[in-house]
Amino acid sequence: MVTTIVVVLLLTLIGAGTGLGVGALLAPSPAVEKVASADPVSAQGDGHGSPAGKPAESPGHGEAEANPEEAAVVAAFEVPIPIPLDETMTVVPLEPMITNLAAPPGVWLRVEASLLASKEKSHAPQALAAEMGAAILAYMRTLKLGDIEGNSGFLAFRDDLDDLVRIASHGAAQKVLIKSLVVE
Repeated sequence: MVTTIVVVLLLTLIGAGTGLGVGALLAPSPAVEKVASADPVSAQGDGHGSPAGKPAESPGHGEAEANPEEAAVVAAFEVPIPIPLDETMTVVPLEPMITNLAAPPGVWLRVEASLLASKEKSHAPQALAAEMGAAILAYMRTLKLGDIEGNSGFLAFRDDLDDLVRIASHGAAQKVLIKSLVVE
């Protein structure tokens, strides 16, 4: 009986020590708490969190220089802008596209997307949207369900659409921004 109590107490102490150790490792540092509580968009400026005319500076930047470990944690919370938008680019919405897949029979695909197009090269964005929508729809009819399954299938599908619109539009459209993809 005494042996059982000693073993249970030892296991409890080991578990508590392990829990405290893991909790100490995973506890956010003060710099991370400042990043989480900071307002991402300042009241003044260009709407990107930096005052007009000044480059954006990461929150907690001053504290991060003092401790490289905190700098890595703060850098992990910074979200990069995926597509640099400037005055030469515009987003052209496409009509929702619904089609059946090549295989298996009876499977339908619905995609809502937009084009990231160059303003200089696309003089008629609605005509470009109609033309690229038709090209994307024709491509989607050749797909099999296995081609778009999983993360790698979706990424390959998105890359194929980017290549398709870049070639078919002769550089007027650069990228397809997929809003939703539904397979039924």
